[in-house]
Amino acid sequence: MWTVRDIDADAAREAINASDRYDALRDAQRDLDRRFDGSMAYEAIKGAEYLIRRSSRRAGARSRRSLGSKSPENDARLDEFNRGKAALKERIAGLKDELNRRRRIIAARGLGRMPFETAGVLRRLDRQGWLGGRLHVVGTNALYAYEAAAGIQIDAGELATDDIDILNDARRHVALSGDLPPEGLVGVLRQVDKSFAPMSPGSFRAVNKTGFLVDLIGPHGYDPTRIAEPAASEARRRARLSDHPDDLQPVGIDGMEWLLNAPRFEAVTFDTRGNPVWIPTVDPRVFAAHKLWLSQRPDRERTKQRRDHVQAVIAAVLAEAYLGLSFGDSGLSAVPRGLITGIEGIRPEIDTAIARLPHGGL
Repeated sequence: MWTVRDIDADAAREAINASDRYDALRDAQRDLDRRFDGSMAYEAIKGAEYLIRRSSRRAGARSRRSLGSKSPENDARLDEFNRGKAALKERIAGLKDELNRRRRIIAARGLGRMPFETAGVLRRLDRQGWLGGRLHVVGTNALYAYEAAAGIQIDAGELATDDIDILNDARRHVALSGDLPPEGLVGVLRQVDKSFAPMSPGSFRAVNKTGFLVDLIGPHGYDPTRIAEPAASEARRRARLSDHPDDLQPVGIDGMEWLLNAPRFEAVTFDTRGNPVWIPTVDPRVFAAHKLWLSQRPDRERTKQRRDHVQAVIAAVLAEAYLGLSFGDSGLSAVPRGLITGIEGIRPEIDTAIARLPHGGL
């Protein structure tokens, strides 16, 4: 029997304060990357001074751009760039110091839930600018987002997993920055842990020395193994995050198109060391409906069927009892109605679980 427990008011306040500061940190880092990437300085060229903007996110000749010869206007532009960049760096340093101080409090209060390895991968993908756009968290790790938003903690046994499923939305363009590792997604993972490597050539799965797995998944519509050439080559190119032959290739899985079309959901939670991590995922109602569908598939392993069923009930309970979400919401119209109405088949379980919640949820 799975259980949940409420987070006390003091712990909830600490979590909210840390989450707010982490949101501010992520905003500041994005602003720094977008507006103040690289450097700006005057350089002598053929006896004259020119204001040169250099980018660290572009390669080769594209990394250098002239903004014109020395002038009062360019003097002001250079001063504004330097002052703005310095102010942002100071803000980021202050926010990092504050979050590091609060990290100990978060860990001491038992609010750190997500495994450190998982959180490290997500933070790196977020920093790369891929998470929440092209890539989303699905599978068991999505439950960390739901419990964080609900202000409760789910029985740890229902969250245990040694891998992370990353949903690849090949419909979305990703701007590949100049500092992208040549191995693409595998290269990004190696910035977290150098031991990450594909399980095999063209694999959808990367593994590190401890056996931690990162799976890149998508709908069958982007699975080249199901498409005739030359369309398969184009699907393969679109689905990958880089052209490197050793990069991960998304695997097509039944039902993923429903998750691609689901409303988005996001929350900040904390890893086991108290560090914040942002989780962009799918609406908990769609998660519940999809998990229930998986649990009823005859080709599903029995142990996975049981876990899928329990996680479906948990997500449905959190959606209704804590997050105020209804399965009758028109906002779910992009998802097949039969998938959503399937939840009514476990309505007695959901209602029973809500009745035994601490304080009855909402």
